[in-house]
Amino acid sequence: MKRHEMNQKIDIEPEHIPRAERGSAQNAFRMMYNIHRRKDLARRPETPAFQTLDRAIASVTQEYPYFLPSFNGDFFGK
Repeated sequence: MKRHEMNQKIDIEPEHIPRAERGSAQNAFRMMYNIHRRKDLARRPETPAFQTLDRAIASVTQEYPYFLPSFNGDFFGK
């Protein structure tokens, strides 16, 4: 996948994960999704978004064990 294609995909997908107040677990979740998505697409461009979402949730719940993520379940197939 070309960098331009990857950036387009990564720019669109976080729109389905709402923002929250600065320093919140939800914003950490958005950031972790972005980081994991870039890695996933660089390694395997066909990686489904829901797999990346699961990895981001797992990463954030290590620091925030009671975190309940907010995201568009229809978009991610959850």
